[in-house]
Amino acid sequence: MRLRDLGYDVHSRPGPGAEYALRPSMKIPPLLLSPDEVSTIVTSLLILEAWSPDDSSAATARTKLEQVLPARLRRRAAAVALSTQISREAPASVDWEMVGTIADAVATDARLTFDYTDQHGRESLG
Repeated sequence: MRLRDLGYDVHSRPGPGAEYALRPSMKIPPLLLSPDEVSTIVTSLLILEAWSPDDSSAATARTKLEQVLPARLRRRAAAVALSTQISREAPASVDWEMVGTIADAVATDARLTFDYTDQHGRESLG
């Protein structure tokens, strides 16, 4: 029923030796993605392209994706690519122990305090 709800022509034969089959002439769409999913994938690939300039696999994947998308989603992918600018600098390394500490605090409704230095070099005490 789920395939039928998606528009596939499913042939079924009930009883002993039951079977389900897609009709031979049925064309299966290459991808069943929502516009928001396309935006997410394109943005992710743009980040990979920016941060790995010597590796063309993300750009190749984005090109292939755009070629198989229906026109409406192809327009969305192009719009996202045109309106997105990714900084070429990869983010600083992540302190995974700190991420775990923060996640634990959030999960237990604990309060966090910390000191930091802003973009202008001013220090703030938590």
